[in-house]
Amino acid sequence: MSKITILYSRAENTPYKEYVDDRLLSLISGILKENGFIVNLLAYSSFDALKHIARFKPSVIFNLAYGFTDHKKVMLSQADITAQIETLKIPIIGSSSATQSVLQDKLKTQIILEKNSILCPRIIRNLELGKIYISKPRFGAAHRGIKIIEVSDISEKYSILSSNESNIVQEFIDGKEYTVGIIGNDENITVLPPLAISFNEDLVTNKALGLNKSRISYSLDNDDEYGLREISRKVYEIFGMKNYARIDYRVKEGNRFCLDVNALPNLCPIRSFLPNICSLAKISYEEMILRVINSAMMKNNLHSVNEIH
Repeated sequence: MSKITILYSRAENTPYKEYVDDRLLSLISGILKENGFIVNLLAYSSFDALKHIARFKPSVIFNLAYGFTDHKKVMLSQADITAQIETLKIPIIGSSSATQSVLQDKLKTQIILEKNSILCPRIIRNLELGKIYISKPRFGAAHRGIKIIEVSDISEKYSILSSNESNIVQEFIDGKEYTVGIIGNDENITVLPPLAISFNEDLVTNKALGLNKSRISYSLDNDDEYGLREISRKVYEIFGMKNYARIDYRVKEGNRFCLDVNALPNLCPIRSFLPNICSLAKISYEEMILRVINSAMMKNNLHSVNEIH
């Protein structure tokens, strides 16, 4: 039987309060146990976590550690934790620390996308009165800190640009919103149908949107009207993502604008987009988890789930 460590950060210890709770961990560990794994659940609290993993000697690590912070003001990003566990030389489910580090820098991500002829909302350095823009933190994840801003006077114009150098301001794309989920590696990549998202209220977000049905409605675009699956595969490959990811877009007048690239999307079956895309595509939560696991096992020449029993 293969061993697997599920390394996670408790929700209250993640910088962006990700959806990680006992129900989610029990669900995922239960699926793995039923499919022949010996499971070690391990909460990240310090570098000592690596010692526990080394003693357990897993075949693979399922990385659900979305960063770490505590009362001592220790602050680690998910890329930081991934870099730590990479030193163990044990296969990891999820993208590399290098990929995550790039993608958590929205400015660097946009530069790379545009060099590969993929449209993004323009970064604005000269605001115009009466126009609407998007302000977002340059670094981070989970849609937090994103605001729609409308410039109504000169003083506001200059305060927006000078208030926080760690923010970027982009043009507001008033178009249809989509998110695309991807599972797999290399020739075994599955790009799922785009999820079309409609907002039931003005989108001014200071926290993760999630699948809050009072705020949004959504449906699967099985016809892939705008060819988002093809461009998503390209983005996945550009950044060298592994096992699973999610990419967000807005489409205006046929132009596809990439908004965000998430190399370690949350797996909460209720609040997170990737599991719900799978559900609408007739892929059960168990099958989704097993597909993600198998993609990592095959990538590292380990026995697939079906061979473990």
